[in-house]
Amino acid sequence: MNIAISQDFLDCLSRAPAPIAKKARETISKFRIAPTSSGLNYERINGTKDKNIRSLRIDQDWRAILWASPEGGNHIFLWLDHHDDAYSWSRNRRVEINPEIGALQIYEVTESEERAHAVDEGKIEQGLYSHLRDRELMRLGVPEELIPVVRTIQNDNDLEAMEEKLPSLAFQGLFLIAAGYSYEEAVGAFERDEIKPVSQDDAALLTSPESRSMFFLVENDQVLEEMFNAPLERWRVFLHPSQRRIVEKDWNGPVKITGGPGTGKTVVALHRAKCLASRLSSNTTKKILVTTFTKNLAHDLNTLLERICTTEELEKIEVKNIDSVARDILRRNNFSQTIMFEGSTDIEDLWNEALSESDTDDFPRDFYRQEWEEVIQPQQIRDLESYKAASRAGRKTRLTRPQLMQIWPVFENYLSALRDHGWIESQDAFFAAAQFVDTADRPYCAVIVDETQDMGNPALTLIRSLADEGQNDLFLVGDAHQTLYSRKTILSRAGIMVRGRSRKLLLNYRTTEQIGKWATQLLQGITVDDMDGEVDTLKGYRALVSGPDPVDLRSLVPEEKLTKIREILTQMDESQRSSTCLALPSQDAVHEWKKNLKSWGIEAEIIDKNSDITSKKSSVNIATIHRIKGLEFDTVVVKLPSEDMRNAKALGFVAATRARKELVIL
Repeated sequence: MNIAISQDFLDCLSRAPAPIAKKARETISKFRIAPTSSGLNYERINGTKDKNIRSLRIDQDWRAILWASPEGGNHIFLWLDHHDDAYSWSRNRRVEINPEIGALQIYEVTESEERAHAVDEGKIEQGLYSHLRDRELMRLGVPEELIPVVRTIQNDNDLEAMEEKLPSLAFQGLFLIAAGYSYEEAVGAFERDEIKPVSQDDAALLTSPESRSMFFLVENDQVLEEMFNAPLERWRVFLHPSQRRIVEKDWNGPVKITGGPGTGKTVVALHRAKCLASRLSSNTTKKILVTTFTKNLAHDLNTLLERICTTEELEKIEVKNIDSVARDILRRNNFSQTIMFEGSTDIEDLWNEALSESDTDDFPRDFYRQEWEEVIQPQQIRDLESYKAASRAGRKTRLTRPQLMQIWPVFENYLSALRDHGWIESQDAFFAAAQFVDTADRPYCAVIVDETQDMGNPALTLIRSLADEGQNDLFLVGDAHQTLYSRKTILSRAGIMVRGRSRKLLLNYRTTEQIGKWATQLLQGITVDDMDGEVDTLKGYRALVSGPDPVDLRSLVPEEKLTKIREILTQMDESQRSSTCLALPSQDAVHEWKKNLKSWGIEAEIIDKNSDITSKKSSVNIATIHRIKGLEFDTVVVKLPSEDMRNAKALGFVAATRARKELVIL
């Protein structure tokens, strides 16, 4: 007998009083062991549309509603409520297999039947989905019984009004069509393979990606206990079918996953790590590396992995930012040069010295640094002849051979100064570390990369060297629209070939449509590549939820802004404040705003590299925009960076899209 728990049941459980939630969990465990026990009061419910709906007694007043397959092979806990409310909910619910997607679906029937019978035939012909056949609507996730009412939908408002009546996958499929996708694109977004026929008692019924996006299959008591003991966040348990298929597929080489903010890229990366770890044998000595660019993000990823992985799985995963990976390799090989970070005072002094010793009047000073970062450093050029022959793909400035000869002395002087001091730039350290990797015994069995767009080619060259080329070797997720650093990222130049293995996530589960549109406007006029030399766009990027328009305070004078922010924060209760963040462009601004909040009597906490992102707080969060990359809050108050700040528009885009519900712009 298989037992599963629906998303709705978990939501009910989280809202129920603690004693009831505890009894409900105990009841599920007892039902698994002895489903026919008389003490459970397992009963049919009279008057339901679906004759397979049952109830279980939790206590004198509370009932669990579940669905049982005809032969009792599958049971799904659907709802939890007071007796009368639970029975009322169950009467109009239907649980049926959609044969076109091979999964069970839960939906409400009464109102849809009434509307379908009353519909005007002319209205159907003019409906939003009149061009689709019944079978195509079912492949989009629409239950056959709801097709007549779906055909009455005339516009986006009608679709939004129907959302609560439709299975979530059906709404998403219909949403894609309404957003302008072709039928083929909408179906393709689910990444479906061949659909196999299943019956209601089939053991495989609850294992398809579609079913697992709605139901959690309880495999044993330990799994049940672990799920209940952790926070009931949906991302830990439920993945969209397309995400599930990407996570669990055996890929024949590196994979690139892109998508706008809120599309679940990091969630997919985390579940990919868990999936691969679960497949490794206990005798395997090599681990899976999960890496990203900064220590802060690596810390956050490790915290999140602890929430979805078993102890055994965590032992097979190593989480490090890429700088730490490089430093560890160099340290083990007694590397003697000192690693210097770009932008440090010492490095700037060397550049000034190299520039002063050469004729640099024909080009602005910034040109030389960009030439170094985009041409010389990625290709490890160390002499004039190599420079003459170097690829300049992506560089807008064309140079003649005489010009190349004229400016080379600047780079020669800079390289000589680095050698004299025994220094190496951090980006060159990645190349050095890659050379030390033993190709006969690479350190990891697989590498998963988050925020790939900020890595740059030197770091990607090291990443390519860390695992043998082959099945499931590299899994890279990112969004070039959220690039916070200036490093050029072209996967193929680092030896990472993803042709035929690139996927794009389009549905935004985090922000509202209003926030998404406002944030996207910040990037108008900016050309972004797809991390492999081709143009990337946010075409097709859509939010599934609607909300209030962002509040723009930029026209107010500073005193008026302070008054307005104080008013907004003062009106919040503790839970609202704990999910509010002030996103600011600098550390100075962070400390200035903390003083403001303290003077107003509002508790605030700065999110730094040591902050526990999962802890429950009652204070307002304050952080730099760089620090909240990868995080999300119900409300974000953002001060946009000045336009002369590097990647200012991308920083604003990142900050705005951390907001789930409300956005305020200073």
